[in-house]
Amino acid sequence: MANTPQQSNPMPPAAEGPLTRAIPARRRPWVALAAIGVIGFMAWWSGGMILNMWRLEKARSLLAENQPEQAWSYLAPLNPSRTGSGEVAFLGAQSARRLKQITMAKACLENAAKNGWPAEAISLEGALLDLQSGNPGNGMEKLIDSLQGEYPERPRVLEALVPALFRQFDLDRAQYCATLWTELEPTNPRAWVWLGRVEEKLLNRPPAEAAFQKALEVAPEDTEALAWMARQLQRRRQPAEAMALLDRLKKLDPTREDISLIEGKCLQDLGREDEARARLRESVKRNPMAGDAWLELGRLDLNTNHPELAEASFAQALRLNPADREALFSMAQALERQGKKTDAEKIRTRQMQVEKDLKSTRDAAQKIRENPKDPAPRVEIAGLMLQNGLIQEGGRWLQSALDIDPNHQGARNLMNQFSLK
Repeated sequence: MANTPQQSNPMPPAAEGPLTRAIPARRRPWVALAAIGVIGFMAWWSGGMILNMWRLEKARSLLAENQPEQAWSYLAPLNPSRTGSGEVAFLGAQSARRLKQITMAKACLENAAKNGWPAEAISLEGALLDLQSGNPGNGMEKLIDSLQGEYPERPRVLEALVPALFRQFDLDRAQYCATLWTELEPTNPRAWVWLGRVEEKLLNRPPAEAAFQKALEVAPEDTEALAWMARQLQRRRQPAEAMALLDRLKKLDPTREDISLIEGKCLQDLGREDEARARLRESVKRNPMAGDAWLELGRLDLNTNHPELAEASFAQALRLNPADREALFSMAQALERQGKKTDAEKIRTRQMQVEKDLKSTRDAAQKIRENPKDPAPRVEIAGLMLQNGLIQEGGRWLQSALDIDPNHQGARNLMNQFSLK
């Protein structure tokens, strides 16, 4: 009997679970694709969350390191003015304010408040924002009070406070705040530069020089400190040393406007008059509103026996600053050398009045140091400046008085008299 091949038993079909049985066979590939899509979306979403958490952490650390521009580059993709995160919005407000993006900072701060960020932090940041916007109001005192505690943002508060106090001629408190800033951030060159500026305004030259020198120690390429030290060396009649600093400054910031002026003074001290004249002319060409450059150019022409050219330069300086006593003194000399004695006498009379007004200004400034919250001496200084044709400076003093007392009648009267807004 022939052998017939045996039939092998086929594999039994896979058991179907309830879910498999519920899905018709023709739809199962689509369901599988959908599942893969969901898994992919969840992976993308989780990856996005991790990326955003990393961005937030980077922004935190960069702000702590006083690098607001870099911090903003990490915060911007998180949309801090619209995000649902109070922290992201608040850090966005801090970064934008320090980058002088005032409108964005306000939008972020409002969003942080909506998202429940602590009210005290919102209040202090709002005061900083008002201060940087030029509307300090009562916020300045709130910020000064915050320095007494262990508020972690004290350096940033001081960063905003010191320039504001300096502008208001509240120099004693500016000195205190700048000193505290250098103690909290001894490696921040901005803190030392501002301390130097305050000390210079207080006529404390040795402490000012020490502060600028410290700025250069912690940041050898700080352009503000380099420029100040170059000016100081020129005043001491050390032109060669000043020129060496200017060479460094030109490499760092070749477009800086005061380089040609300082260099022109140094070249004049070195007896290189033609080069000095070329640099000073370059200075006034680059910035025709630089009164000190016109004054220096006039002095050079006067010293080289060109009184008619000197008169023209001094006239330009006085158009820019009608109360510049050095320009008035030099103008009188230039007029006398040309035989214009009557005109020279008028200028000297004007100089005497300016000297008198400057003494009154110094007396009023001392009153401000004794009582920074009294608007009256600020109004007095404003009146003296406005009478001497210093409209912009007088306006600033009036504004500082109105910041203290918005309804001060004397300040309001001067605003109206000189058509100031």
